[in-house]
Amino acid sequence: MKKIALITGGSRGIGAATARLLATSGYDICISYREREETAKALLDELRAFSVKAIAVRADISMESDIERLFAEVDRQLGPINALVNNAGMLLHQTRAENMTAERINKILQTNVTGTLLCCREAIKRMSTKHSGRGHRLVAQ
Repeated sequence: MKKIALITGGSRGIGAATARLLATSGYDICISYREREETAKALLDELRAFSVKAIAVRADISMESDIERLFAEVDRQLGPINALVNNAGMLLHQTRAENMTAERINKILQTNVTGTLLCCREAIKRMSTKHSGRGHRLVAQ
């Protein structure tokens, strides 16, 4: 069976390290990124050196339509995933609680919570035995 992993926020840091590790284990890889296209492209070159397929898709994990497009692109270019690593997240500059606004709180929650859950939803549609999948793994970091 072909091993395919999607790593959200995979262009740098922990996400990129995870992509490298999975590529050494023979996984074809999709990394998503929001802003750093050149960083993502450079990582793809590294991953392909392990003789795996590797793609990068620009997607804002706080946007449901971007998540749906991300998974559709992985399906189209690599096939259905059997590993999801929810690594995308955001931190804003620290501030005191009395300075927080609803906009700030919602922006963080939309990416870190809602986006993660929507990625899980899309992965389950592809991986769950209930949906003709073969099971496999979801990881939230």
